[in-house]
Amino acid sequence: MARCIYCGTEYNLSESDIIPDALTNARILNRNVCKTEHNNKFSDLFEYKIISELAFLTNSLDIKSSKSSSYPKYEATYNIAGLEYPVKLSSETQLFRGKKLRSKDGKHLMGLLSDIEDIAEDPNKVEQIDINKLEIEEKIQINTSIFYSQEMFRMVSKIAYEWYCLKNDISDKYDDFMDIINFITHGIGHPVYIIEDAGIINYFRQNTIFASHCIIGYLSQDNNVYVLLSLFGAALYKVKVCKFNPQLCKNTCMLQELTINSERKEILYGNPASLLHDVQNSFIPNKIINGITVMIPINPLDTSLQQKLFLSSIYQLMESGQVVETREPTKNSLGIIMNNIEYLMNQSIIHKKALKRFVKEHIIDSKESIILNPEGTKNRNVFMFYIVYLIGKYLEEIKDIKQINQLIEGHLGKQNSEYIINDDFSVKLKERILKDKDYSVVLTQGARLIMDW
Repeated sequence: MARCIYCGTEYNLSESDIIPDALTNARILNRNVCKTEHNNKFSDLFEYKIISELAFLTNSLDIKSSKSSSYPKYEATYNIAGLEYPVKLSSETQLFRGKKLRSKDGKHLMGLLSDIEDIAEDPNKVEQIDINKLEIEEKIQINTSIFYSQEMFRMVSKIAYEWYCLKNDISDKYDDFMDIINFITHGIGHPVYIIEDAGIINYFRQNTIFASHCIIGYLSQDNNVYVLLSLFGAALYKVKVCKFNPQLCKNTCMLQELTINSERKEILYGNPASLLHDVQNSFIPNKIINGITVMIPINPLDTSLQQKLFLSSIYQLMESGQVVETREPTKNSLGIIMNNIEYLMNQSIIHKKALKRFVKEHIIDSKESIILNPEGTKNRNVFMFYIVYLIGKYLEEIKDIKQINQLIEGHLGKQNSEYIINDDFSVKLKERILKDKDYSVVLTQGARLIMDW
């Protein structure tokens, strides 16, 4: 009989989102968590704070809870015409659509001209400005301490434990897991480290999809069970789950990746030796070309081979004894996290959900013709406008995301769906759009095609 993996009760079991629903587009569930004491309570104890603090990131990555109709609100400060306006919003398009902004010094109010004139004590002090000719700067305050917080460590441990139980068909409470259970439920102990090894961080980035969650479980040589969790690619955590128990855990070497476009990839092995044996037998032995021994896959169509190689390499790196870990903020680990966040905020991956959201917020919901701001349009927005423009210019209908990526590659020369969006790149794309005097009509056509997709 199934029981709660935290307390052993058989009553009122529920579906626990292993990764909180608001932090992923690819939900995975553990159905062996009691509803009141060890599912709902975790939200109040630590999950809600993490979700709130990372709202700026999940909003940027087009991730929202399936229980919500809107994307999460985040706090930002906008510098407009030399004045700072602090706001909390879920879309930057809310700035100038009926919303009144009060400056940080409290002396200025910005909004629709008609609204401001109606409430102004002295209409002569109302100044009309054209936001399409202003450079608008957005500032987001990032609380990096959240990545080292007790709440984060408990949430990461909860993800590791529930995921490991799911992959090993564990449906009851066992003494082997008491250390991690006590930490998750009461904050007792400390089974979590942050990896601050730049080499491993970069290796994760090279072998995982942009902004995905990657979870790796492995059995160490000293018979401890560990789980690595790369959260959005922003921070990499190492969690000690338990001492190995062969009667409970049939899979001790595994990887699962959850992408922002809802895809799931995974590989499972009973032990590291089985993985290494499989990898070795996936290549033609001793293949020599021009006097050089090379590794050639036996099955070139095996899409899981890269993941197997990645998992094998990570296992060997973690067992090398040379990995740098920390529990406290260090200059090195903070630098890695900030670099990763900057990477996430300045890059984009094209998927259906992101395109539809962008079109709805920036084009469909607009009551006027689309006019791009030559001075202050956000880099990521310029890129998205350019994609909508290409679709409106060259497509009659949208078949799939592959067709859109091929269209973009044809004009940008890219070979994958990830694009680094810097200032120079943004300026070039904006110039291409503005050269077309009918770009507003083309954008509207592209928007219709995307919404009909």
